[in-house]
Amino acid sequence: MIYFIHIPKTAGTSLMRIVRHNFARERIAYIYLPPNGIALRTLYDMPALNRERIGIVYGHFAYGIHFKFGKDGKYVTFLRAPDHRLVSNYLHHVRAGKTEGLSLRDYFFAKKPIDMDNYAVRLLSGADGSINFGKMSEGHLEIAKKNLENGFVAFGLVEHMEESIARMCRVLRLEPAPVARENARPNGPSGSTFEHDGLDAVLKQNEFDRLLYEFAKELFIRDRLLTPAADP
Repeated sequence: MIYFIHIPKTAGTSLMRIVRHNFARERIAYIYLPPNGIALRTLYDMPALNRERIGIVYGHFAYGIHFKFGKDGKYVTFLRAPDHRLVSNYLHHVRAGKTEGLSLRDYFFAKKPIDMDNYAVRLLSGADGSINFGKMSEGHLEIAKKNLENGFVAFGLVEHMEESIARMCRVLRLEPAPVARENARPNGPSGSTFEHDGLDAVLKQNEFDRLLYEFAKELFIRDRLLTPAADP
């Protein structure tokens, strides 16, 4: 069993190609709002026969769902630099008509979107939406770090996509498949001033996500150095 935690705007839609290439449709449980997937409650309430058929649970959910689902498994995820992820997340909300014309800063502080509030730490610590906006703590960060280091068999960084996919496929013994960036904008300073208005203030409120990402980069480099070189 594989549990793929899709942190929003970390190329998860693109990575579905690898999942679909390796698993028949009936073996995949997509955890997204209907009609794109099913709710966690539906997953937990599955009949035993259907549950046994599932080979991968993929979507927006927090670390630890294997306890309720009743099946141990291998956790994987992808992370992205918080500044890039937050802008991309905001623009996704713009396209969905949620921002009411508000700038990034004004939308964040007025509407308090949970998926822009230290959301990587929320998901990897297991907190998800159980903690109110702005109430994530250093304790949650430490839990997320511990889970990432000890509870995940692999993780990737969007900024190192090719190497990350190769690692993930090797660890999970999956067959690689072509991956195209979908539903996402490239990293970098492109975009209007309006889109980035107040980004520094929003990043300050996402300090735990920044620290988690820095920790993830250290682990990523460490694992690169520990991986034996390929035979010539």
